[in-house]
Amino acid sequence: MIKKTLATRMENRGGRKMIYALISMVVPAVLLSILTFVPWKAGSDILLLGWLFSRVLWRINIIAIICFVVIAFVLKVDRVPRAILYTLLATAVVFALVILLHPLMKPAALIRADMLRRTPIGTSMEEVVGIVEKNVERKGWNVYYNGVNDRGYVHPDTSEVIGTQSIDVYLGSYREFWEVGVSAYWAFDDDGKLIDVYVGKTANSL
Repeated sequence: MIKKTLATRMENRGGRKMIYALISMVVPAVLLSILTFVPWKAGSDILLLGWLFSRVLWRINIIAIICFVVIAFVLKVDRVPRAILYTLLATAVVFALVILLHPLMKPAALIRADMLRRTPIGTSMEEVVGIVEKNVERKGWNVYYNGVNDRGYVHPDTSEVIGTQSIDVYLGSYREFWEVGVSAYWAFDDDGKLIDVYVGKTANSL
C-alpha cells in the first residue's frame, strides 16, 4: 500500500514537471506571437531583422510544443530532461523537413542563390526562358510565367531599373499568418545576357 502510494505521488510529481515544462514552452510562444503582429517593418533594418527572427522562432516554438506533447504525453517519456532532449531532436528534424519540403519558405537570399546556381550571371535569355518553362511544368511548384518584358525590372529596395529586358516569374506562395507570395526577376543587358536575379516576397492577404 505504501509502495503504491509512493509510486502514485512520484508519478503525479513527474506529471506536474511535464506540465511545468510545457508551460515554459507555451509562454514564449505566446510572447513571440504577439511580437510577430507588431509592425516592425515600419522601423529600422535592425527592427525588421528582429521581427523576421521572431517569426522563425515562433514557428520553431510551435513545432517544439507539438513534439513535446507527443513525446511526454502520448509516448509517455517519464523524465523531463529526456523528454526535452527528444523534443529538441524531433523539432530539428521536423523543421528541416518543413524547409526541404517547401523550398519557398527559405529566405529570399537562399532562393536567389539557388536561382543563380541554375542560371549564372552571363546566361543567355533563351537559356533562362528554357529553364523557366521547364519549371512551369514541374508538379507542385505552381510557377506562373509572365513572359519577357522589353524593359528591366524596378528593384523594390532602390527603385532602380535593372537591365533593359527582364523576365518576371511568380514562383508560388505559402502561408504563415498570411499568404506570402514569392516572385523572381531576371534582368538582361542589351545583348540578352543575364546581369542580375532578384527574389522578393510579399504578404498577399491576412
